[in-house]
This record gives sequence, C-alpha cells and structure tokens, in this order.
Amino acid sequence: MSAFGFDPEQFFRRRPGRPRVIRQPGRYRRRFIGAAIVAVLIVLFLIARWLLGLRSDYLFYRSLGHTNVFWTPLVAHVVLFLIGLGITGLLVGVNVIGWAMAAAQLDRRGRRVIAWVGAGIALVVGIIGGAVVSGQWQAVLLWMNGHSFGASDPAFHSDYSFFLFTLPVIDLLLGLIWAGVIIGLLGALALTFVALAIENSPEDVPIPLSAPAGKTPRDALRVAVLHAGILLVAIFVLATFGAHFGVYHLATSSHDTFVGLDATQRNVVRPVLGGLQVVAIVFAVITVVVLAARWRRATVGTLAGYGGLLAVWLIGAGLAQGIPAAIYQNTSVNPNAQVAQTNPIQDFLTTSRYAWALEDTGPNANVQSRSFGSPHPPTLQDLTADPGTLRNVRIQDYRQLPDTLAQVDRSRSYQTYPTITVDRYADPSTGAETEVMLGPREIAEGDIPNTSFVNKALNYTHGYGVTAVSVNQWAADGKPQVLVGQQPMRQVSPAAPPDLFFGDNAKPDPRVYCGLSTTQPVVSGTQQREFDYPSTTGDATTSGGTDEAGIPINGFIDKLAVSIGAFNGFDLFLNNSLTDRSRALVHREIKDRVQTLAPFLTMDADPYIVVDPESGHLVWIADAYVKSDLFPESSQLGDGTSYMRNAVKAVVDAKTCATTLYVMDVQEPITAAWNAIYPGLLVPFDRMPAYLRSHLRYPEDLFSAQADVYSLVHVQDASVFFNGSDRYRISQELINNNQQDTQPYYIEATLPGESSPQFLLFQTFSPGTSGSGSSANNMTAWLAAKCDYTKTNHPKLVAVRLNNADNVLGPLQFDNNITANRDVSQQITLLGQQRSQVILGNVIVLPFNNQSFLYVRPFYVLAASASGSSFPLLQYVIVGTQTQVADDTSLSGAIQKLLNTTQQIPGLPGSPSPTPSPSPGASPSPGATPAPTPGTVQQQILALAAQLEQDNQAAQAALKAGDYATYGREEAKVQQDLSALQQLLNQAGVTPSPTPAR
Repeated sequence: MSAFGFDPEQFFRRRPGRPRVIRQPGRYRRRFIGAAIVAVLIVLFLIARWLLGLRSDYLFYRSLGHTNVFWTPLVAHVVLFLIGLGITGLLVGVNVIGWAMAAAQLDRRGRRVIAWVGAGIALVVGIIGGAVVSGQWQAVLLWMNGHSFGASDPAFHSDYSFFLFTLPVIDLLLGLIWAGVIIGLLGALALTFVALAIENSPEDVPIPLSAPAGKTPRDALRVAVLHAGILLVAIFVLATFGAHFGVYHLATSSHDTFVGLDATQRNVVRPVLGGLQVVAIVFAVITVVVLAARWRRATVGTLAGYGGLLAVWLIGAGLAQGIPAAIYQNTSVNPNAQVAQTNPIQDFLTTSRYAWALEDTGPNANVQSRSFGSPHPPTLQDLTADPGTLRNVRIQDYRQLPDTLAQVDRSRSYQTYPTITVDRYADPSTGAETEVMLGPREIAEGDIPNTSFVNKALNYTHGYGVTAVSVNQWAADGKPQVLVGQQPMRQVSPAAPPDLFFGDNAKPDPRVYCGLSTTQPVVSGTQQREFDYPSTTGDATTSGGTDEAGIPINGFIDKLAVSIGAFNGFDLFLNNSLTDRSRALVHREIKDRVQTLAPFLTMDADPYIVVDPESGHLVWIADAYVKSDLFPESSQLGDGTSYMRNAVKAVVDAKTCATTLYVMDVQEPITAAWNAIYPGLLVPFDRMPAYLRSHLRYPEDLFSAQADVYSLVHVQDASVFFNGSDRYRISQELINNNQQDTQPYYIEATLPGESSPQFLLFQTFSPGTSGSGSSANNMTAWLAAKCDYTKTNHPKLVAVRLNNADNVLGPLQFDNNITANRDVSQQITLLGQQRSQVILGNVIVLPFNNQSFLYVRPFYVLAASASGSSFPLLQYVIVGTQTQVADDTSLSGAIQKLLNTTQQIPGLPGSPSPTPSPSPGASPSPGATPAPTPGTVQQQILALAAQLEQDNQAAQAALKAGDYATYGREEAKVQQDLSALQQLLNQAGVTPSPTPAR
C-alpha cells in the first residue's frame, strides 16, 4: 500500500475476465429479418410511388389523345439503357477474361475472384453506359428517323443531316468503346504491376498466394502485357476513327468573327488529321507485329515498348497538329488574313443565311430588301397619307399596363394580369385593322385566401376574361381607354371591334383554366362551386367538368395516382367532393403544357391570348421551335444555337385546355423526324381555323435571333465583312436610365412599295463597331417581319437599308433630344417631385410615306405610395422628328405641336383633358387656375410655379387616397398651370428653340 492509498501493482496484475454473456441465437436473426423487412418495404414504397407517377403521366397524355408521347420515350429509355448496358458491359466483360487469365497464373483462386470482381465492375460500368445512352434517346431517335436537308455544307460537301443526326450517334458509340478500352487497359496494367511486385518481393516477405503448379508471376506478367498490347491496338484503331470524325467538329469551331474551319484548319489541320489516320493504322500494325513477335516472351521490356509507341503517338500527334498550324498561321495567314480568310468567311455568310432563314436571293429567299427614300421630317401630308398607320400609333407601354389594369379592371387581389398581348382585330367601321392591347385576367395563385387544398384545387380554379385597351387613347386621369373588360366580360367602349367581345357568339365563356400563371393542378366539375368573379348578389360561380381536356378520376387506382403524382399528397384521394364529371387539370401553364406534350420543342417566351368568337373561348397561341447547336459554319447565339425554325404554332383553349400543335413545315428535316417519331401529334397547318390564322404573329424570339444574326450576315462580300466596315448592331434606348438594346415591337405600318399598313414586328439597327471605340447611335437600317399567315406558312422579312449620309436618328439619339428639350425636362422634374417616379416607355419608330420617321414615347407618372397601391398613369405622349420634340396630353395634340399646326389630325381623337389649355390672351375658364397676380413677368412666373406645386401636391394626395375623380380634376389644373407657365416663359423670351440631334 503506497502513500496514495492504493497499490500501483494492481494495475499490472492480470484481471479476471468478465463473465461470458450467452445470447440467444435467434436475436440476431430477428434483427436481420426486421431490417430486411423495413428495407423491402421502403423499396416497395419507392417502386409504388414511381409507378403511380407513371400512371399519372400516362393519364395526362391519354386525356389529350397522345399516349404515344408517353410510350415512345419510355420504351426508348428502356431499350437504349439495355443497349448501352450491353455494349459497355460486354466490352468490360471481354477484358475481365484477360484479367482472369492473368490472375489465374498468380493463385488457384485468382480466376474465380477476378471473375466476380470483374463482373461487378462490368455491371457498374454497364449501368453507367446504359444511363448515358438512355439520356441520348432524342439524338438516337433523330438519327433513326432523320431526313436529308437536300443541301450540303461548303467545307465537307456533306448533307447537313450528317452533322445534326449522324455525327452525334457516332460520337456516342465511340465514347462507349473508348470507355471499355480504357477500363480494360487500366485493369491489365494493375495486374502487370501486381505480378511485378510479387516477382520482385523479398523472399522473407510472406505472400498469401498459392500459385498453380508450374506457374510463376512471370507467366501472369506475360498474359497481362499481351492483354495491354491488344488494347493498345484498339486504341490506335479508335484514334483513327477519332481523327476521321473529329475533323467534322471543326465545322462548329468559333473564331473571332465567324464560325467554321478557318484558313489554318482547312489547309493544315484537316490534312494533318487525315495523315494521322494513316499513322495511327501504321502504329496499330506495328503493335500487332510486336505482339506476334513477343507472344511467348512478353516482359517488362515489351510493356515499355508499348508505352514508347503510345508516347510517340501522343507527342507526335500533338506536335503534328500544333507546330505546322502555328507556322502556317504566323507566316501565311496573319500577314494576309483578309485574303486567307476569304473562303471561310464566304462559307460562313452563305451557311448562316441558310441556317437562320435569312437568304435574300434565289427561289427560297426569305428576306426582301427594299429601299427607302431620303428621310426628312414628316409633314402633315406625310402622316395623313397613311391613315391606317397613324390611327394605330402605339402609345401604351406593355411593361406598365399589367399594374395599371390590376387597379382599373380587377375586383379581387387574387386576380392578376401576367402578360400583355399586342394584336390586331378587324374594325368594320373602317374596313381595316385596329391594333389593341389585351391582358388576360388569371388567378393569382399566391394570393388565394385561406390556402387550403379545397380553395387551391377546387374553388379557385380559373381566371376570367380579358381587359382590352386602346393602344393610343387614354382618359384625362391617365388611365387607358378600356375597350372590353369588366366582369362579366362585356363591351365597354363603342369603339371596340366586335370580335373583341365575341362578335355574334351568343354564349361566350371567357374562363381561363390554362394560362401563364396557372401552375397549380386543379379539379373541375366537383361538388364545390368554382369562383368566377364577384357580383352584386354574391360571387358568381360555375361547375365545369366534362368540357375540360382533363383527367377523369373515377377509379381507385387512378384517383390515387393523380393524387400522388400530380397533387403530391393524399388530399385529392381523401376528398369526397369528386363526381363522375370531375376532371383533373394538370400542366396548366402554357409553356409547361406544350413542352410536356412535345418535349423536343423550345418555347417562345411570349405566348399570347386571342378572343375567338367562333368557339366563344379565349385561346392561347404559343410559338415553338426546333433548334440545334450542331449546324456547321453557322452563326451562333450565346447559348450555342446555330439553327432555328418556328416548327409549331401551339393552340391551347384557355377554357378547356385542349391543346393542338399545328406544324408549320412538315418538310423541315428536324420537324419531319419528330413527326415520324410521334405520328399524329403534329396537325397540318392548313387545318387551323381561318380566324385563328388571321391572329398569328411572327414569333418574337425567332425574330430577335434573326435580327442578331442579320446584323452580321447581311454583308454579301467577305472582304467587307472582314474589315467590319458594314456591321450593324441592335439599336439602343434608355429604360429606367439604363442603356440597353431595344426590343422588337409589334406595330401597324406601311412597308416601302406597299399601299396599305399591316401588322409587323419591327427592329432598328445602328452602325456596329469592331473595336473598343465609341459607337454611333444613328439608325442605319431596320428589319420588319410580316405577320400575315392567311396566305402563307412563312411570312417574309423585309430589310430596309438607310443612306448613312442622311444620319437618321436612332432611338437613343431621340432619348437625348428628349432630355435636351427644356419643356419636357421641366415636366419630368416637376412631376418627379414628392417621391413620385417618372417612367418613360419604349421608343416606337414609325416609318411614314417611305420618306420620314415619327418617333413616339409615352410618359408615365407613378405616384409615391406607402401602401404600394399606386400604379403608372399615362400623362403625356412625346413625339419627335429628326430635329424637334413635342409632348401633349394626347397624340393629336402632340403632333399638332410638333408640326406647329392647329389643324385637327385626321383619324385621331383630341386631347383627353376635359378643359382645354388657355390660348394667349384668353380668359381662363371657370374652375381653372386663377389669373396671374399683378406684377412683373418674373413675379407672375414665381407665383404660377407655386400654384403649380400646390395643384400637383393636391393631385398626388388624391391619387394616394385612391380618389381618382379628384385626381383627374387636380391633374387637369396642373396641365393648365403648365400651359400658362409656358406662355409666361414665352413672354419673358426664354422659349427654347428646337434642339438639333446629337
């Protein structure tokens, strides 16, 4: 015993062992069985969940009558997975035989062990390969159903279908073979190193292997080296194919200003790759010779020889491509670049125009080049010579209208306007078209009250109606003139075209079950009433059902499948409100619906709504494209797209959600391939109702892409393109003080060489730059797309080049003129006070009479509001010419000021202000701004400025309070104050002169 109270030796004495615990042998078995049952249940649940999802998807396609869209990808995925699994698994399996033969030389059990391990590796690699091939099902199906373009690329003289359909499948197959060969080679090298390690291990190191009688590690080494040699032969053969097909990928290589094979690739790289194919075959033959010679004596030296051959090939191939190319580039191309790159650039220009449907010559020309006169400021005669264009001058800005309509023609917060459609409707009173702007009123799913399952899925199932407004008329309070709207939907203005309120259809149904913001699946036709709109006697409701193109959910399994697959829960399955008429509507968002039905399509960003008097419903029209990033020698967008066609006009009935895909050109090769893959999915375009054809528009995304490409490839001469002296760029404008590209816009205008206006999609260009210097912002050209599909499937583009010497204003220069104009600047300053925000809409450039341009820009004011309830109100319209700017509270008044005339503009209404502005020397009308106080002109200006501020504050206060009647009266006073102030400024001799363009 120590001083510490214990004996330290106790720690080192042998302690008695703990008593052995005898456990019942069945306990571990029960635990294992329990865990296995839980695992099986989890797997069964996941499988059941997957199968129910598949069933739900199938029911959706069946509801639309296109079950082949369900079965084709499913079968393709399964079959291609098995093919990929078989190819890669077989390749690795063949290598496993070689691995097992080598391992059998090391140990009696080696063959069996390697066989099992190799089988596992082959299975894993096969699954990966199967997944890769399955993921490329679209490429494989396109190859199987591909059609010829009937045109060849200028570099290889191969039909374009080879690049789009065949080459991707060749790349896929070569990738699988490469994977199998590389994995086999890695296994053979691993066994080689193991054999070397065993052979060279010290004798006193025990190795737990039992070699067969008469076998040594050297025998295993020989087998592994021979295996590696065979795989090296395969590598050289694959390199031959890689060099052969790899050269085709040069056709999509991007250079500074063009795409395709440049001079160095044509004259050096391509011949070198051809020579490397021969060299690779020679190396393969050499490897075979070495294999035959060293078949019985393969050693480490043989393996080193293989490595030497491979190293020589890799280094030689790299140097053969790099050194001659660098020498040629620096000694021949760079000093003579313009001449050297002439053919590549010419091929790029020709192919790009073909790929983007921008050909302007030949039988398939899609672009019509037209001339424009020498532009001068428009006169009254220029404007009145084209009354159709003048009557449809667009003032309302589509970006401001959703917030405005949400305040002026919406009754509940859970209704929303997700988009604004610009369209034209026949006007019997004029015999021409009237351009209008429509906003569909949809359910705002995020604002539905009491977001229970019943409310979201059964009660608030749809929106109702549209609000249609005039493009260029507005009321005195800044609100747009509503033509058709309210709830129930009806004609509001006598100026509304009849088709806007369903014409002669006696029973219109403008409900919106499918739209742009309707993402929540719903069930129509249940015992729950569905909200339409509020009325004086309570909410108007409906009960849909059998009319909708939805999923019948009568059976137990189908109800469970839809509940789980579409509604992500059991709420629908447990709900007792369903009837035989109930229909589940899923994929209700337009883009999602069309792409789910046709996964090969890319959707345009702007589906638009049409009032269809023939069906009595609202109808969505969405443009959809087939695209490719594999088209050779073609201009590429930012996402790599080098080919694009408007393949489909998708029509979705907003009420029933019935969806029809009208094919625009079934002979287009990509579209034809998909039509063969999904027979019956695409409907011939000539079966589209004539009324809907009259409302089709040229698609925006395609036009924007074509405009970008056209800015480069409109040049015909390769030398001019190389110099960059005739490039275009999209014109710029200021939006919220940010300089940005103008967006194309729909207008009614008369094209050069034609006598009447038509609906167009319009874009302007400014001179492009090739360096880092500042760019000019004048307008050098414009491009317009016709939108008349009543006589053709492919409306033409019209390109108009302006004479640079005329120095026509671009939109950004017109912005500068607005800023420099003292009158407009004062109004912007005054109306932007008290935290109110002045918003200038987009600049609209309108050609008139083939010799002048009218510039138009709306002027909105957004009042400050702590509650966020304010909305933009249109206060002025700004118009301009090359040298002048004017604004007024009506388009007619603004043009009168611009042209310095008191003559009424034909076809245009007067000012919306109820009280006319006082003329010089006239007495103000009752209720108008008091006469200026006596004193000097300067004193009168100060007094009137104070009165202006007071009236403006009163107007803003009324707007904030939601008193729009008072706001209108006070705003009228503000206009009178401004007019009187302008008169005093004139008397003081400070009237600004017109500001020239800068």
